[in-house]
Amino acid sequence: MAQRSTADFFANQARAKTRTGLLVLLFAAGVAGTAAAVWFALSFAIGPWARTPQGALWIAGGTVAFIGAASLVRMLMLAGGGDAVARSLGGRLVVEPKDFQERQLLNIVEEMSLASGVPVPKVYVLEDEAGINAFAAGWKPSTAVVGVTRGALDRFTRDEMQGVVAHEFSHILNGDMRLNIRLMGFVFGLLCVAQAGRYILEGGARGSVHSRRSKDGDGAAKVAMLGFALIIIGFIGTGIARLIKAAVSREREYLADASAVQFTRNPAGLSGALRRIGGLHRGSRVGNPAAEEASHMFFASALDALFATHPPLDKRIKAIDPMFDGKFEPQPPGREAAREATLADMSEVAASGLSTPLRVGARAVLSAPGRIDPRPAAGLLAAIPEELRIAAKTPISLSALICFLLLSRNGEVADRQRSVVLARLGAPPARQAFAWHAQYPELPERARLVLLDLASPTLRLLAGPQGQPLLATARAIADADGSVSIFEHLLLVLLRRRLEPERPRGAPRWTVASSLAPHISAVLSAVAHRSTASDQGRRAAFVMAVRREFADFQLVFEPPGHATYRRLVAALDTLSESSLEVRASVLAAAVACIEHDRHLESAEFTMVRLVAEALEVPMPATLDPSLVAPAAEAPA
Repeated sequence: MAQRSTADFFANQARAKTRTGLLVLLFAAGVAGTAAAVWFALSFAIGPWARTPQGALWIAGGTVAFIGAASLVRMLMLAGGGDAVARSLGGRLVVEPKDFQERQLLNIVEEMSLASGVPVPKVYVLEDEAGINAFAAGWKPSTAVVGVTRGALDRFTRDEMQGVVAHEFSHILNGDMRLNIRLMGFVFGLLCVAQAGRYILEGGARGSVHSRRSKDGDGAAKVAMLGFALIIIGFIGTGIARLIKAAVSREREYLADASAVQFTRNPAGLSGALRRIGGLHRGSRVGNPAAEEASHMFFASALDALFATHPPLDKRIKAIDPMFDGKFEPQPPGREAAREATLADMSEVAASGLSTPLRVGARAVLSAPGRIDPRPAAGLLAAIPEELRIAAKTPISLSALICFLLLSRNGEVADRQRSVVLARLGAPPARQAFAWHAQYPELPERARLVLLDLASPTLRLLAGPQGQPLLATARAIADADGSVSIFEHLLLVLLRRRLEPERPRGAPRWTVASSLAPHISAVLSAVAHRSTASDQGRRAAFVMAVRREFADFQLVFEPPGHATYRRLVAALDTLSESSLEVRASVLAAAVACIEHDRHLESAEFTMVRLVAEALEVPMPATLDPSLVAPAAEAPA
């Protein structure tokens, strides 16, 4: 496989994978230390047998089995991903915002989502938490959730909230969430030792009352002493768990802070949020009992300072603002009016940009995953009709909106699609879809994809079997004319991903690219056939991609008749189960296919985003303005 520099997204994902190994090593050390402490306590409670090699082995093995079983059970409980974590912390899912603060939070999350290519996550509010904090959780970016405490909603300015949300999105993009959930499961077993000690102590207390009339008083006292010893060991285990979380998470917090400043271009927002936390009596403390095992997930330390999982606030602020004077006094907002004026300007630009061809340096596409610029995303949102934006967040309007997004501009094709919509949905949703089609006939494809992105949290409410009828209807509409366009294919892939139930991503089935040669050939051939109108140019694009990324083995350029929609779907599904390295190379090769003419048209970008989405790589709906090339210039 050819050597190349990968985008930040792939590098950060690889680093997260490495940190998982560190987590396992630290957990093993913690379990070993706990097992040794339990043996030491039992050697006094039980007597000489515990000091024999056989006794020591049984005690150590039983302790390891107990911790492992507790961790495994907790991991199974967390299979629900971000939703399970948010609910355990007392979170309330925001479907319809109750107040201005919640509406503003949803707007910020949507801007970040469109700018990053991450599907809009569900948003939870920890209503009973007065402290200022936030978190992101989930097994993968497409099923992430973002949670914010009520204290943060009530006290943050918009700039501060944007800085915090950008910080959480960096965790999503950097692969930290999966590690965080695994860490929750691992440390739970260590925390359970103290709980076991409490049960034993309660049993010993009951036994001592009974022993007043029996000859077993000494045994009951020993049981009570054992319970007390396990509680002490449990406290030690809690300290070990916090040390593990601190070792894994502290460096990532500095990285997330730096990424958030890079994303927002506004260091004052994030530093202001950290100052506000430092100046509040309750700070970032979270009172929910589950905060102990989830403390490493939060924006700031959710627990007391001892074994804090986050760097000190003053050091974090100093890294962002070298002029920080040590005073935790939030700076006055004073930027909202200027920001609103900027958004108004962006809306005009986005409104015109939605209908113009996208021309961008093709190399820029590889830099897009993991990059965020919320400025054009905010303008893009403002340029979409409010009626449609509201419909994307309303469950009752969801089926009508999905049908509208797929309705063709071609009158004859649209007539066939209307028959499908009526037959499958019935009159009321069909009438709504037809009304939008008549009212917004020229809504560009990019705007339609943005609307589907906005509908992601609502679609995820239907994840699993209950969402399959909607997916089947969408497929029938797309296939009404006997063929499926690239845009329809992308929309169907996006829809299917949003309707998938949350589950942990398993180990990759494929790690060697050469074993996937037929599937890679199918994908690159399909991309090449859409890169240019010239047959010679298509073959040249394919050859360029192969030489750059897969020079170690042979790939076959397939003629148009072989590069069918169904073959492309099957190939992408197989490649989605490959390793990070293989998926990175496939995406880089897809970009190389369209790179021969030095720029990327809208249809080509749609194709690249289709490949990226199928391979579970975030691709922004809008690109960083510094990456976009003027139409007259076509950079290499």
